[in-house]
Amino acid sequence: MRAPLAAAFVAACAAAPAAKQEAKPPVQRVPHVPLRPAYIPFVDEPKLARRPRIDIATVAAETDRRRLWPLTELPSLQPHHDFAMARDRCSGEWAQRNKNRPDLVAFGAAWCKIEAGDHAAIDVLAKLATQSPDDIQRAARLDVINLVAGNDAARAIAKLQELRLDDPSDLDLLAASYDALDMHDEALAVAKRVWRVDARISAVERCERLLAWSELDEDSVDRLSDVPSQLAGSCAKRAVATMCAIDAAAMPRLSSPLAAVRECFNEFPDDADAERRAWLLVAFFRWSTARMPADWLALSRDAENAMGLAGAEDLAISALDNAVLASSCEPALLREVAAAAYRIATLDQHWAQYEPRLDALRAISEKRCIELHD
Repeated sequence: MRAPLAAAFVAACAAAPAAKQEAKPPVQRVPHVPLRPAYIPFVDEPKLARRPRIDIATVAAETDRRRLWPLTELPSLQPHHDFAMARDRCSGEWAQRNKNRPDLVAFGAAWCKIEAGDHAAIDVLAKLATQSPDDIQRAARLDVINLVAGNDAARAIAKLQELRLDDPSDLDLLAASYDALDMHDEALAVAKRVWRVDARISAVERCERLLAWSELDEDSVDRLSDVPSQLAGSCAKRAVATMCAIDAAAMPRLSSPLAAVRECFNEFPDDADAERRAWLLVAFFRWSTARMPADWLALSRDAENAMGLAGAEDLAISALDNAVLASSCEPALLREVAAAAYRIATLDQHWAQYEPRLDALRAISEKRCIELHD
């Protein structure tokens, strides 16, 4: 009897630990996954820089940004009438010589007061702009609009309303004056107001205004495509070429659309900026498909070819910003970004206003890159 009992006791002792092990919950092993693996650049969805604004005037065929429609000459704080440019204009002799032209004498006297610091004399010019013979009227109108462009858009428009020189054609001229003075935000503010208040616009005026005062966005492109096909003249020809270039640049394709965009500008062989306009359109529409750091670097290089056009350098630098933000902060990639920033800074068309942004990219480090991702 002892042998069977001993065997049973040994078997029970052996089974007890096994029962205890089965009572424990199974251990779950979680694989280690790095926070930002190099092959998944958007794990944490970095907030990328927005695409800079580009105006249609910058890419429109045969457009001089310094003399946008309807500007025929650059803004000036000098009289726009040749006779009033005489050195002795503020003397009695000049007034005596021109006594048979009282409007011209009043014009010259108003300018003498303005040059002496009495800007209330602008009111005199405004009256001449509405009541005088054609040559004085034209000169006085240009002078008043150029003078009020020294203020911001809101105050300039208010002054023109006070002087009764706030027709849409006057505001178009004010917007063009602002743009020629590199006051693009003020120009756009005036242009937006003109669109709201001008209900009696001709097809040619609509065409000119679209090419001069529209942003390169979906709404403006739609309006540009609505320019009547039967419309003749210079503006219609430019609008057709510009719409062709926009369509070619925006169309998805496997290869670069540069060649197709270039063809749209063939009708304007004397347009010195045609090649740069083509590159800018290619870079601009490439933005929506860029994902990887290499995409942003390539986009920046495309925009470099458009340097000198408004917005091109901003586009190139913003693309470099996104190359950093879309990266895993690899040292090799950061060196490429820094090299691109150095290259942009040495180009002849580089604008000093972008120097701080380029400095930051030239000094980009792995530590700084990681901070940008946090």
